[in-house]
Parts: sequence; structure tokens; C-alpha cells
Amino acid sequence: MKVFYIAQFGKHFARLFGHVFIRPEGNFFEYALHHGLSVFLIVFSYLTNQWLIGIFVLLLHDYSDFALICARAYKVFLTLFRITRTILRNFYTLSTFMPS
Repeated sequence: MKVFYIAQFGKHFARLFGHVFIRPEGNFFEYALHHGLSVFLIVFSYLTNQWLIGIFVLLLHDYSDFALICARAYKVFLTLFRITRTILRNFYTLSTFMPS
């Protein structure tokens, strides 16, 4: 469990560092607050030996991150499908009725 905690701390700290110093994006203060609080809560739960609650919360967030990634990928797939369907359908429809 200690290795999982350290890995999660590293992931969240890297996101905080990257957002603040390397590539700020979106709502800067909200993201900085979110990543900063995540790092603080991981360190606080580690130092106060609240392993069970901390592991539960981290696993819950990891599963929700996976669901969010799948939803974003599905949204991108739908967008690409709609664009290509519109372009290809119109191209083939027009090429069928256009004289050669």
C-alpha cells in the first residue's frame, strides 16, 4: 500500500508541477487548487495513518478517471463519425448523380 500511495503522490504532484510551472491550461486557479488539495490530502492521510480511507478515495478517483477517459474517447469517436459520415455520404451521393 505504501508503494501505491507514493505512486499516487508522484502522479498528483507531477500534475500540479506541470500545471503551475510548465503548461497552464484552462481555469488556472481552479486546476491549481484542485491539484494542490489532492497533494495535500494524500500527504495528510499518509502522515496521519488513515490508509483505508485514503486508498478507498484514490481507487475511487482512479476508476472515475478511467470512466472519464472512455467518455471523452467516445465523444471524439462520435464527432469523427459524424464528420466523416457527412462528408463521405455527400461525396458518394454527389458522385453518383454527377455525370462522368
